[in-house]
Amino acid sequence: RGRIMDYGPGIRAVLDRLGWTKTEWAAATGASVRTVEGWLNGRPPVPPANALIVLGDAIRKLPE
Repeated sequence: RGRIMDYGPGIRAVLDRLGWTKTEWAAATGASVRTVEGWLNGRPPVPPANALIVLGDAIRKLPE
C-alpha cells in the first residue's frame, strides 16, 4: 500500500552484531548522525545502497 518497509530493526541488529554505534555508521558512510537516526526510525528516504554496502562489507569481515 505504498508504506515504507520497517528496516530499522534489521539495521539495528546488524549494528549490534558489529558493535557499532549510529555515530560510527554515520562516519563510515559520510552521512550525518541525524540522517542515520532517520534511517533507524524508518523515516524516508531509505538508506542508500552505499550505506548498506558498508554494513555488508563489515559483516563479511567478522570472524565466523
